[in-house]
Amino acid sequence: MINLKVCRVCLVVVIIVSFTIGFGVPYATATSNCDRAQHLFFAAQNFMHKDRAAHNYLKAIRLCPGFIRPYELIGNYYRKEGFNGKAIEFFTKAAELGSVNYKLYYLLASLFYKNGDLDMAHRHLNKSLSIRSDYPKALALKAKIERATDTTGPQIRLYEPATPHGIRVSFRNEIMTVRGLVTDMSGVGWLKINNQEALLEKDGRFLIDIPLIVGLNNMQIEATDKAGNRSTLSVSVKREAQPKIAATLSAEEKKAEMERKKRLAAEKERREKIEAELAEQKEMEARMARQKELEAEQAKQKAEEAERVRRKEIETKIARQKKQKEELARQKAAKAESARLEALEAKRIRQEKLETEQARKKAEEARLAKKKAEEAERARRKTLAAIKAKKEKLIAELAKAKTLEAELAKQSAAAMGP
Repeated sequence: MINLKVCRVCLVVVIIVSFTIGFGVPYATATSNCDRAQHLFFAAQNFMHKDRAAHNYLKAIRLCPGFIRPYELIGNYYRKEGFNGKAIEFFTKAAELGSVNYKLYYLLASLFYKNGDLDMAHRHLNKSLSIRSDYPKALALKAKIERATDTTGPQIRLYEPATPHGIRVSFRNEIMTVRGLVTDMSGVGWLKINNQEALLEKDGRFLIDIPLIVGLNNMQIEATDKAGNRSTLSVSVKREAQPKIAATLSAEEKKAEMERKKRLAAEKERREKIEAELAEQKEMEARMARQKELEAEQAKQKAEEAERVRRKEIETKIARQKKQKEELARQKAAKAESARLEALEAKRIRQEKLETEQARKKAEEARLAKKKAEEAERARRKTLAAIKAKKEKLIAELAKAKTLEAELAKQSAAAMGP
């Protein structure tokens, strides 16, 4: 009995110490609503059911309205479920709180674009690109928005031949250099002159040599932008037949011919230089693109590594909390077992007391029964003794009576005589 009581006391002490030391659950020891909101947010990251996670995000927002991440994730939840209005509401709130997530602004822009609000879409898209200027999805959406707002074709300006639209120009040379500028807000797709595509520089300048036949030459210039809008420009050029060249040219004609050849050679050299510069620029852009892709891949790997570390920390935290809950459950079970043992012990003690009392009562009843039996026996014996004494007295009296009767008979006989 004493050992059992000592064990119960030790168990109670262990439970109290475990409660004091072992339960550092963040939710239980949180000092503010924002701490509890963070706990709910991180717990929601590991939920298999999206609805449960969304419920936690909403609770986190109610507890800590300035916590940005729940707004972003609940907005994304509503976007995936098809509730664009709710998604815009939560995304906008995250933006107002100062989110620096470029994907948030891209998603917000895409939702406004679907709703037909191109101004808001363009504004949020610019914000996304200001955070990450090379985000491919944002750049693609920007091009779509610009195409949607651009309904005019590219603007074509001719510098050479310098002529107003529709006026014919006369040439004597077999080759005519066409030089000009083409621009468009959506970006120029291509420019063709008589179905011959011209090489475009980055700013839209172009230069191309077009062969001329003797007589009237109709030059058709076509250009399209990236939105599919087209512009055309027509120029008529007349090539005059050159007179037969005399056997000997004058010095002035020779000089003009040499200057023309020099100019053509210079134009050819300039064009080759431009093509080389463009090729070099394209190669540089390709290198830069590869570098950006590499940097993006490295950033992605770093982000993935950070995400893995964060998830590992969350998993460790959840495992610790699970272990603590299991410990709490074990201690509760131990406490319940201790209470059960105490109840059993109390029941056993009561049973022992009851059995002892019953035995005592039985013994007392047996003693009383024995006493009664003894008293009855004594009474019986006393009665028997009294009966015996009375019997003996009666026998004695009967004997005395018989003797007296015999005496009387004798006297009577004597009185009667012989």
